[in-house]
Amino acid sequence: MSNITVRRAWRNAFAAVAVCSLPLGIATTAYAAPLDGAPSIGDTLFAGIGNTGYDVQHYDVDMAYFHEAEAGHEAGSIAATATISARADHELGAFSLDFEGMQVDSVLVNGAPAKFSRSEDKAIESFKLHITPATPVHGDFTIEVQYSGVPVEHIDNDGSSEGWVATADGTTALGQPVGAMAWIPCNNTPADKATFDFEVTIPNEIGGKPAAVAGNGNLVDQVASDDGTRTTWHWRQENQQATMVTMLSIGNFIVREGSITLSDGTEIPEWSFWDASSTDAEIAEMDHRRGQVEEMTTTLESLYGPYPGMSTGIVVDKNPVGYALETQDRSFFPGKIKESTLVHEIAHQWYGDAVSPSDWGSIWISEGQGTYAPLYWTEKNGGKTTAEVLYAEWDATAADDEKWSIAPGAMTDQVDLYGWHSYNRAAMMYEALRQVLGDDVFHKVIRGYVQDHLGESLNGAEFIAYAEEVSGKDLTEFFDEWIYQPGKPAWPSTYDYNLDSEATNQRGASIRRGSVVTYTLDAANTGQVALADGTITVDLSDVLDNATIDAASLPEGLSLDGDTLVWSVPEVDDTDTASVSFTVTVDADAPNGAKLRAVTEGSLGGFCAEGATCNDNLVVAGKK
Repeated sequence: MSNITVRRAWRNAFAAVAVCSLPLGIATTAYAAPLDGAPSIGDTLFAGIGNTGYDVQHYDVDMAYFHEAEAGHEAGSIAATATISARADHELGAFSLDFEGMQVDSVLVNGAPAKFSRSEDKAIESFKLHITPATPVHGDFTIEVQYSGVPVEHIDNDGSSEGWVATADGTTALGQPVGAMAWIPCNNTPADKATFDFEVTIPNEIGGKPAAVAGNGNLVDQVASDDGTRTTWHWRQENQQATMVTMLSIGNFIVREGSITLSDGTEIPEWSFWDASSTDAEIAEMDHRRGQVEEMTTTLESLYGPYPGMSTGIVVDKNPVGYALETQDRSFFPGKIKESTLVHEIAHQWYGDAVSPSDWGSIWISEGQGTYAPLYWTEKNGGKTTAEVLYAEWDATAADDEKWSIAPGAMTDQVDLYGWHSYNRAAMMYEALRQVLGDDVFHKVIRGYVQDHLGESLNGAEFIAYAEEVSGKDLTEFFDEWIYQPGKPAWPSTYDYNLDSEATNQRGASIRRGSVVTYTLDAANTGQVALADGTITVDLSDVLDNATIDAASLPEGLSLDGDTLVWSVPEVDDTDTASVSFTVTVDADAPNGAKLRAVTEGSLGGFCAEGATCNDNLVVAGKK
């Protein structure tokens, strides 16, 4: 999602792994009696969403839309049947779906009528359809819900709109964070993804103008009714999709159809929909943006890897919601399409759609990338670098600015979901992470995370664990400062280091017994701030097997911890370099051919300088 006007404060709060693992929720042990699924997965910000006991596999929604009142149907109403294929890992005696508004006409479970009731608690966004099947279910089962009426426009607790947002010529249905339940009975949590089929029947014309339906995935077919006055638009999403990025838009549209070619030469279909009330100038601008989609997508492939969607495109429907949204495959815009916003929403096809947050408190993972990606796009097109832009914003935001008061991963109030902390601060974190890991490792983390977890939903702890696994670094303190603690984080120091050695009577790498070896460590500041708190360690275990060091003679800043020498690098400004030297004496009885290997490693943000010697190897040679 991208803010076009001031949009909901972004969803934070650190999501505990146990809460967000998957909506199945209960172990697969054999039980003496059926269990009931809980009407909440325990989301850290939206306590009322989601349901446990089952995992949705597929939604098949057959819907008729009535723009004008006709044949007993109210204007703006729908009549629909949602068939949900699900799986229960234990015998389930009762369960629930998320569903708001309209009338439930019937519920069948495995083809048999089921008892149902409804409840709601707006404060925690709990709108439940409670279902008790005639016979407990276990394994694969189906739920069929027939419902009708005028769907509701869901007003979030921050005052913004989603759900079924009606317009003069139709509607756009949006689902982030919880609005999908306003038109689909569902397990309304990004932790439970599924595939989708939408078959939506609408009048051929609305207000005397051609009408169309935009949706997710691929347009499978358009089937005319027997009397030729209505058409069924069939959209199919074969990739895993969260309810939060499910979209349906009905209205007077100018439909553009084509394709784009991805980096590997694969061609995917493209469908775009322009609000038919747009002026010629607006249509020209939208066509221009449509023409940029291929280059934007392939540019982001260089950051994230192969595009994960079935198709692509843009939907523009003029309505009052005031924000763009990364609806899967083709993003939604309520009007003008800014270049940076389009890149933002395309980036979400990887971060947010292909890999979703399993808990709303982990939204910083995807919104940080949504904010980072347009800067990456600008850099690749000759503009300022991500480092320049994000450091400048960090530097210009005073430590006492209220913006720093909410940590991205520690939100406690759902109305803070779409705030600066989830977008800008999280983007700064990614740049800081790039600097402390280096370009190569950073790109392995960012690309690998999404490519290794396509179709999954993960939380912040899992992202951090992945970053640590790939980088081989302990990132606990880094993420604690940037993501989980309020206050302004320190911008990271970065530096290059190297280790040189020189010995008496040295020839190449060969040294004599009794030689004094002088090692010199250098650390050159390469970052945007002064080098502070840098630490370089030298593993001398292979050296001290055949040499000695006088710990008492070490200069200030050096200390010996067992066989490890530790240098606390002094503060270094600008591009200056700090240096320090120490000596060891080779044992008089060191065996011929003994290797003295000193292995150097820098703290986070420290890198062996290009072309430098950071692992020094000397060999004892000569007669005793």
